[in-house]
Amino acid sequence: MCLLFTGCNNDKPAPKPGSDGDPDAQGGQAKELTEADFRTVLALRNRAISHLENMEWSGIEETWTALSKVLPKSPMVRRNHAIGRTLS
Repeated sequence: MCLLFTGCNNDKPAPKPGSDGDPDAQGGQAKELTEADFRTVLALRNRAISHLENMEWSGIEETWTALSKVLPKSPMVRRNHAIGRTLS
């Protein structure tokens, strides 16, 4: 009896903390966020999630749109923006 064990092998390096996580954003390098951008992202994300949780449909679109301008290729932004549009 022969057992073959394989595991996950991810050869790609993890994105740098404080980046939008998209290596294609700027010539193969992840875009570094400034401290002001990081604070803006956190504030907008928290506001957008609270709009979703409280079913405040009018604020969802504008908040996720503003966040997508700061993080244009973020899967988190695209995914939650789509959820907000679907629910509203």
